[in-house]
Amino acid sequence: MVSNIQALMIAKQEVKNKLHFHFNALLMAINLAKVEHYLSIPKKERGAFSMSDIKTMYHNKLLLERFIDVFAVPVYKLKK
Repeated sequence: MVSNIQALMIAKQEVKNKLHFHFNALLMAINLAKVEHYLSIPKKERGAFSMSDIKTMYHNKLLLERFIDVFAVPVYKLKK
């Protein structure tokens, strides 16, 4: 039978393993976002990587596309 102290130590180790997994998943997601965004840009034109800038850019793109769809704005209509 497992004592209370041993059970607590096992639980702490499980939590620690879960945290390690989530931190690794987070870092992998950031690296994948970096690769997806920067592979299309020539090396000389790449600036410093900022996840916040990338997130803002994609969010703005999504909003713009949404507004165009919802309000039926003709995208290629010339202004006079």
